[in-house]
Amino acid sequence: MAFKKHQAKATRSNLATVLSDDETAFATTGMKATGTAVVPFIFIFSGFFDIAFTPLLYAYICEIWSYNLRARGLSIGLLSTQLAVFFDIFVNPIALKSIEWRY
Repeated sequence: MAFKKHQAKATRSNLATVLSDDETAFATTGMKATGTAVVPFIFIFSGFFDIAFTPLLYAYICEIWSYNLRARGLSIGLLSTQLAVFFDIFVNPIALKSIEWRY
């Protein structure tokens, strides 16, 4: 049976849920075993995320733009990705500090 798109989405969300639950449990209880369980899941999540997302940045943009606009579209797409990463690195910590992890 083929691995379908909705199965991949469910697997990704389940792994993110496990990471979030483990991190929350470690933050509230301080148990070393819970904190140790987070580390392998981070590497597993990062590995699958990088295999899927990294080539997708280039492949999808090149697929949707016509040949004569492909270079311009790729540079716009990568620039918007880099701006989002900049925002995530520099702005989100300020916001999280001000809300003090109260969701």
